[in-house]
Amino acid sequence: MDKKIIINQTAGEVQIAILENNRLVEYFVEKPETASVVGNIYKGEIENVIPGIRAAFVDIGHDLNAFLPFSEIGHTHHLNKKTLPDGEIDNSNNKPKNSDTEYPTDSAGQRVILKTGQSVVVQVVKEPFAQKGARVTTEISIPGRYVVLVPYRDFVGVSRKIYSRREQRRLRGVIRDAKGKGYGIIIRTAAINVSQKDLEEDLKRVEEEWGNLHSGIKEKNAPTILFQEMKLVSSLVRDLLDENLSEISINDRYLYRDLVSYVREIARKTPVKLTLFSSRKPIFVEHRIDRVIDKIMQKRVWLPCGGYIVIEHTEALTTIDVNSGKFIGKGTHEENSVKVNSDSAVVIAQQLRLRDIGGLVVIDFIDMQTQENKDSVYAVFKAEIRKDRARWAIQPISEFGLLEMTRQRVRRSLLFTVTDKCPACSGTGRVMSKSQIVARIELWFQRFRADFRDRRLVLSVNPDIAAFIKFSNPGLMRRFQFRFFMLIKLQSDPELPLDSFRVYSKRQKKDVTNSIK
Repeated sequence: MDKKIIINQTAGEVQIAILENNRLVEYFVEKPETASVVGNIYKGEIENVIPGIRAAFVDIGHDLNAFLPFSEIGHTHHLNKKTLPDGEIDNSNNKPKNSDTEYPTDSAGQRVILKTGQSVVVQVVKEPFAQKGARVTTEISIPGRYVVLVPYRDFVGVSRKIYSRREQRRLRGVIRDAKGKGYGIIIRTAAINVSQKDLEEDLKRVEEEWGNLHSGIKEKNAPTILFQEMKLVSSLVRDLLDENLSEISINDRYLYRDLVSYVREIARKTPVKLTLFSSRKPIFVEHRIDRVIDKIMQKRVWLPCGGYIVIEHTEALTTIDVNSGKFIGKGTHEENSVKVNSDSAVVIAQQLRLRDIGGLVVIDFIDMQTQENKDSVYAVFKAEIRKDRARWAIQPISEFGLLEMTRQRVRRSLLFTVTDKCPACSGTGRVMSKSQIVARIELWFQRFRADFRDRRLVLSVNPDIAAFIKFSNPGLMRRFQFRFFMLIKLQSDPELPLDSFRVYSKRQKKDVTNSIK
C-alpha cells in the first residue's frame, strides 16, 4: 500500500491529508486556538471529588477542570494519598471500607481516598469538548517512534499487529537487554524489522523524557504541564513513518525545514521523499483532494450503486441511515437490499475514518430477511473497518437491522473542528416556520397593546417574512391595525435573521421590541 501525507499550511490553520493509493482516507485540521492536548502530562490538583458519579475533577491549568473517572486511576505513585487497605479504617475521617462513600481502587488493590487539594499526575486521553473538560488518567505513558514507556511497571509488551512470533521474540529480547528497571515498555508496530541500534536509540530518547518529567514532578507546583505531546503534524509523521510511506509534501518553507530535521532525527534509514511544494497551483488541488474535502461535511453521501447514507450527529451518538436512493436493481428485494447494504458498509467504514467520528455509532441498514445476508453485510463492514488505525468494537446486525459500534474518540470529530454552530438554528438544522414567526409577531402586538399606549409603530422583519406577509397573507397588516387599533408600517431589513423582528415606536423614537419580555 502506497501512503502519502500532504500538508497544507494556510493563514489560520494546518490541514493534513493522508492518502492511501492516492485516495483520501484521513483528514485533520489543527488550529492555533484549538491545538490538541491529547498526550500532554500535567501535575494537577484535585478540585473536588464526586463519589456519586465515581469521578474527580482536577485543575490542570485550563479553563475547564479535567475529568478523572475512578476507573482511570491505575496507580497512585504521585498522589499524596491516604489509602484504606482491606479491613482497615482511615483515621482522618473514620470512614470504614463498607461506608456508603465509594472510593477508587489502585493497581495494588487498595482503596484510595481522594481529597480536595491533593496533587496528582495525569495524562490527557480525550480532548475537551463543548462544556466538558479533558478526560485524564493516572496511567501515564511516553511515546517514542518504536516504543512506548509506561512508568511504574516492569514488563515488555508487543503490539498485537506484529503477527510474526519470531519477530516478537527478537524485539522482546532486544528491549529486555537494553531497558532499565522501574518502567515497562510497549513495542510499537513500527518496530518491525528495525535494527537493534535504532531500537536502543529510541528507548534512550523516551528514558530521557521520563527522567526530565520525573524531575518536574518533584520540583514543580500544581497545576503545571510536565510533558507536551508534539504537534499534530509531527505526531502523525512519527506514527505513519514506515516502508509504506512514500512521500510527505508540504507547501510551507518553515514547516518543511522543521520536519526535515525531525525526520532525520527519528528515521535516518526510512526511504521517505520529503518535498517542498512550490507550484502556483494549490497543493490540495494538485493532489485532487479539494473536491473530496468539500463533500466531507455533507450529511448525505452517495454510494457507487446509486443508494446513499445520511450521517447525523447527536449529543449522545452518531446515527447513520442507509437508503436505496436511485438504485433499482434487477434481483429480488432481498438481493437488492444486500447489494445496497454491502456498498454502504464499505463507505460507512471509510467515512467514520475520514470524518474521525468517535463514540457510539448506530447504523440502520435496510431490512434483510435472512441471517445469512445479515452476516454477509457484517463481514464486509468488519473487513473494511480493520483498516482503521483507531480502536473500535462492533456488534452483529440485530433483528431490527441495526449495527451498534464504538470507535475510539480522542479528538473532536472533524465536523466540530471545521464548522461553527449556526446562529439561526443553534445547531438543530431547522428554523421556525414563517407562519409561526407571524404568530409570534401577532402575540407581541397583543401584549404591547395591553400594556402601552403607543399607536404608531414600525415593524421590521427579514425580507422573506415581509414577502410572506405581503403575498401569502394579503390584508394581514390591515387586520392587525384594525384589531389592535394601531398604525403599523411594515419594512424589510436584510440584516435581520429569518426568525427575528424589531418594532420601533415613532412617538418614543426608539426600539421597543424588548419592552415585552
